Amino acid sequence: MLLSNAHAASIDAAVIEAGTPGTVLMEHAGRAVTREITRRFAPGRCIVLCGPGNNGGDGWVVARRLHSAGWPAVCATDPSWSPTGDAGAARRRYDGPVVDLHAVRPQEFDLAIDALFGAGLTRPLDEPVTGALRALESAGTPIVAVDVPSGVDGTNGDVLGFAPHAALTITFGSLKIAHALAPARAYCGDVVCRAIGIARRHYDALQDCPLHDQPAIWLDAWPEDRAQDNKYDRGHVVVLGGPTSMTGAACMAARAAEHAGAGLVTIACDAASLPIYAAKLSSIMTHPLDTAEARDVFLADRRIAAFVVGPGAGVTAHTADALAAMLKTRKPIVVDADALTVIAQDRERLMPLLHDACVLTPHEGEFARVFAQEGTRLDRARRAAAEAACVLVLKGGDTLITAADGRLLINTSAPSTLAKAGTGDVLAGTIGGLLARGMPSLEAAGAGVWLHAASARHRGTLASATDLLPGLRKIAQALTDARKASIR
Repeated sequence: MLLSNAHAASIDAAVIEAGTPGTVLMEHAGRAVTREITRRFAPGRCIVLCGPGNNGGDGWVVARRLHSAGWPAVCATDPSWSPTGDAGAARRRYDGPVVDLHAVRPQEFDLAIDALFGAGLTRPLDEPVTGALRALESAGTPIVAVDVPSGVDGTNGDVLGFAPHAALTITFGSLKIAHALAPARAYCGDVVCRAIGIARRHYDALQDCPLHDQPAIWLDAWPEDRAQDNKYDRGHVVVLGGPTSMTGAACMAARAAEHAGAGLVTIACDAASLPIYAAKLSSIMTHPLDTAEARDVFLADRRIAAFVVGPGAGVTAHTADALAAMLKTRKPIVVDADALTVIAQDRERLMPLLHDACVLTPHEGEFARVFAQEGTRLDRARRAAAEAACVLVLKGGDTLITAADGRLLINTSAPSTLAKAGTGDVLAGTIGGLLARGMPSLEAAGAGVWLHAASARHRGTLASATDLLPGLRKIAQALTDARKASIR
């Protein structure tokens, strides 16, 4: 799970109501931070920056425990702050040195612990907080953040004016949304999550929590390999081909669908382009699609399991008409690239045809053409999926996979090597292949995004997007084997 501020607060309240005092949770959190610091860093002079609330309370516990471990630690706080409740109790238990936050001298310390403000912050930091953090960062002092770096909004991943870049962030129980979303993710450094004694039932009671996109989420829906299956049982994917000058994108999408496990892949295209596709792709079928009558006869084939429309299709009336006809079949479909632009240009006709077996895969530019741009990235993605009544994959360094009912997966595993032409076409084909094999749309999209990223990490440097294909097949087979083992 990836918790919002509200989710985290409700869990804390439920745990305390169930009989665990807040001071106990604070002690467990401070102990977890101390253990991680002493495991990762050589003993040295530490300054623990303590805020007025519970995040600061964790800091007072950390400072006390570092002293007990023999580390020279100093707390820094604003003298005007008067911690109350659990944080006040933690402050009273600390009997080490305390300095004014205004007077922090970074050169005197080897390590800084940022326990000023946690994920619940909703406004920019004030001075002297910003000044102290800037000075430590400028001096090159490694910073360990408790929960999130101060200045980060835990719910939407925004940086509220200024936040320090932490070398390490330690959070508790479950990750926060900000640990997965840009820009905050880049400020967190290494992120570790440590248990502090919160029972699983408190997390299970949460509603509408985003989930970290990983195989545990969708492996139960991963397609099985059955000895009795024929090629149509494994799924027939139809990719809409584009004009002669744009054949590469559809080729990559088609090959990705094949490597994701589809039993048969066909590129449907105009007669002029067909020989080019046929020459390029020895294992991919081709089918002419020159007239509306020919198109309708072809699409009536019940053996077609899924469509991929957009990669290299061209922003044309032909693409719009083909997309409308494919949507009317109500079969699973990936709508990508040029098909998204076509929807933006013909909203009144095409938007009402979208359905719950559709997966839209825009990057931010394409998203802006089709949907409104107000609000946080997470909010925009959820509203767009609800408006389109289908699954939306908002691509980026943190990819959001959102269903119309509000379910949300966040993928953070994509390496920077995916910033290359054609990788989006490969992703579209990968998702199309999984849809054809019978995965529900949200699970197919989450699995496709994860598999795409895993293939990039497996390959390392990409000379071209086609370098992803061998990894797709290898990792897809590993997932098939894992699924088979889980059934046993």
